[in-house]
Amino acid sequence: LPEGDVIVEPELPKLYVVGSFVDESGYGADWTPSDAPPLAASAVGNNDYEGFVYMNVANPEFKFLPTNESFDGDYGDDGTFSGTLIQEGESNCTISDAGYYFVKANLDDLTYSTEVANWGVIGNATPTGWDSDTDMIYDADAKTWSITLDLIPQVAPDNGFKFRANDAWTLNLGDTGNDGTMEFNGDNLGVETAGTYLITLDLSNPRAYNYSFELQ
Repeated sequence: LPEGDVIVEPELPKLYVVGSFVDESGYGADWTPSDAPPLAASAVGNNDYEGFVYMNVANPEFKFLPTNESFDGDYGDDGTFSGTLIQEGESNCTISDAGYYFVKANLDDLTYSTEVANWGVIGNATPTGWDSDTDMIYDADAKTWSITLDLIPQVAPDNGFKFRANDAWTLNLGDTGNDGTMEFNGDNLGVETAGTYLITLDLSNPRAYNYSFELQ
């Protein structure tokens, strides 16, 4: 490339989650396509979508939309509520409890899934080491998880801390390459200076998850 030219990565295809949770979860108006939070595919041309969606109502109901402009081509449950999608004669997808969910949908397989994801930090840079998580708090306005925590110096990738959900390793995020972006099962995050940090995890941009930790 000529000097000064910048490579622009193509925008990932999106699928939108619209439903009865949108208002109470801080996204906008219920059942309004333009306010529906997005999922993103792994690459252009792929139909495997994922993202994190807050559903702060009891028994949330939702559908998947190919665009955030209308309900044309919407996907819903086939009526068995076992994770199968259809486009004609569909029912609203439902979840039994309010919560913050990792949502996946595959339009090739016509499947979807939801997994609750309550985030915390763990590692030998944190007060409880690798023995237990310290829970983070979700802010629906900022759409981020955060916590203020004392950290001690540790050198990544063998030491440090990382993010994980539900006090288990099934869903965990780190930063392989220390480039500020998150990967599932990524490397630990190192800490250079001891002190009190504001740690923030932002999962609102699907497949472009990021974090920060700032000395206070």
